[in-house]
Amino acid sequence: MPEFAGYPSMKQEVRVDTSRLDFMLEDEKPCYLEVKGCTLAINSIALYPDAPTLRGVEHLRLFAALRKRRQRAAVFFLAMRPDVRSFKVNEELDPEFARELGRAKSAGVEVYVYSSVFEGDTARIGHRLSC
Repeated sequence: MPEFAGYPSMKQEVRVDTSRLDFMLEDEKPCYLEVKGCTLAINSIALYPDAPTLRGVEHLRLFAALRKRRQRAAVFFLAMRPDVRSFKVNEELDPEFARELGRAKSAGVEVYVYSSVFEGDTARIGHRLSC
């Protein structure tokens, strides 16, 4: 993905404070990256989460703290559906996650959302969605 080009290597399942994050892209300035799979959609709008997520809230708080330490932090939502046109936080289902995502974005946490494309038994990242 162009947003993460230039990182020569990455580590998976990285411990930061008391949490375990999906990835740390390594370079002079590392990027902490959490990937969230999104399966729910209504009227071509991808919605996340599909169930309340305390772990997701904790990750967002940690990412905001990482930004205060001048670390790069990004959340990547992958809508696992080719039929979506946009993305929305499922605020009705998990208002705390919605609040924390807003705070994280305000703190400088990067948020990216993409759809998926399926060709036979192969999946790839599709187009970027607005959020």
